[in-house]
Amino acid sequence: MDGVKENFKENIDKIILYNRPLNLRGDDVSTNLLFMNVINELNLDADVYFQTHTTNPLLSIKTINDAVDTYIENKDKYDTLFSVKTHHTRFYDKDGNDMNHNRFKLIPTQDLDPIYEENSCIYLFTKESLSKYNARISENAYLFKMSDIESSDIDWPEDFKIAETLHKIRLNPSSSNN
Repeated sequence: MDGVKENFKENIDKIILYNRPLNLRGDDVSTNLLFMNVINELNLDADVYFQTHTTNPLLSIKTINDAVDTYIENKDKYDTLFSVKTHHTRFYDKDGNDMNHNRFKLIPTQDLDPIYEENSCIYLFTKESLSKYNARISENAYLFKMSDIESSDIDWPEDFKIAETLHKIRLNPSSSNN
């Protein structure tokens, strides 16, 4: 917090510093509980809440704006939005059972019904939906599809190298032809 105060002096009046209660600290704390606490404790009153992670280094402003526009355009049909990666791949469960295909009737993977992976890049929700479901993703959520490259997430040490390589390719697309 001292670093924020020191490095963002000119904008400190626009920044809300929040000190988590002890019971909401740690890696095993539900983000949903944290959001509810932040909104209630800080008496926040917004039409929509937006969440992303600092571990999505390739997320672009254009994609964020597109997601917000999509949410606003569809808010009568969907009460939350979250971003996903689309997979057209044969998946198996932990016991080796087919999930989205029949191994005895192989069709091209491009023709498989897609399976969507929550990519932790974008969440849009309201205080009402968060309270109703105790979750940032409701039962009636819009799945906002993103590219695999932009969905790059850093969870493990090797993800840093992947994200760095993808970033370099984005900065210099001609280098990927080598």
